[in-house]
Parts: sequence; C-alpha cells; structure tokens
Amino acid sequence: MCSVDGARRTLFLAGLTALHTDRYDWESLPEGSVVVDVGGGIGSVTDILAKAHPHLKFIIQDQLEVVEDGLKVNTSTYFALI
Repeated sequence: MCSVDGARRTLFLAGLTALHTDRYDWESLPEGSVVVDVGGGIGSVTDILAKAHPHLKFIIQDQLEVVEDGLKVNTSTYFALI
C-alpha cells in the first residue's frame, strides 16, 4: 500500500466516523442496547463508536473472510465480530 492509499483510507475513515458519531444521538439508547453493524468490515469505525459509547454493545457482521481478517488485525474488546 502506498502512502496515498493510506492517506485516502485515513480521510475515508474520518468521514465515516464523523457521519456516525455526529449524526445520531447514541446517548439516547438505553444501557446495554445492541447495535449491529451489518457489513462493518474489520471494525475500524465501530471500534471508535464502541469506545465512545461503552454503555452499548456492538456487533459487527460481515462475510467470513472479512471477519477472519478483522480478528487478525483488530484486538478491541469493545465489540464482537460475527
């Protein structure tokens, strides 16, 4: 991966994170609510959301190959990959 791809990825994730964190009132969800991110990839955005809202439970659902990659690169304990 070249540095341009890395910069694009960083910018893309920043945009997704802003969209998810600024456009929805996550604090309005009751303690223990389950949020399922369908097609959530390896969990980059969900990890940010889960850390910001520890009163919620997050599950990432994606294709088997993607989940396997996510388990290799993402060691977060804030959500589950299924």
